[in-house]
Amino acid sequence: MQLIRTALAASLLALTPVVGLAGPAAAQQAVPPQIDFNLDSTATLQADGTLRVTGTVVCSTNSDIASASVGVTQSRRGLVTSGGAGQSFTCNGTVQQLAFNVAPSQGPAWSTGRAYANGGAFACVTDPMTNQFECSQDSAATLLRVRR
Repeated sequence: MQLIRTALAASLLALTPVVGLAGPAAAQQAVPPQIDFNLDSTATLQADGTLRVTGTVVCSTNSDIASASVGVTQSRRGLVTSGGAGQSFTCNGTVQQLAFNVAPSQGPAWSTGRAYANGGAFACVTDPMTNQFECSQDSAATLLRVRR
């Protein structure tokens, strides 16, 4: 009888870690937030020479890190101007307004008329099981009307 009790106790102890991992306190794999990124079709030429490009981003849940960027290209009279800008934002389930002040990094100054913008946003959460980032992203592109 003592031998059976010892074997039963050893069997139950051997199962304890498995039951513990399967219980409600077990770590869940992180799921990155869904993200929706958009660019507005009108940009404003600022007095300091930058081009203000606006847009929105919304995430389904909170994130550990979130960032957006935009690149702009404008061709006028055979000359190409390009530039880019980026910023971090907060993922909290509400629509975030974004504003990028894009300085020309190549070519002449920005001018009124048309330009092309493309950009993207990403948001990441840390997976507690792997300590790795789990990320999602979205992108957008638009033909801009540049005005003063």
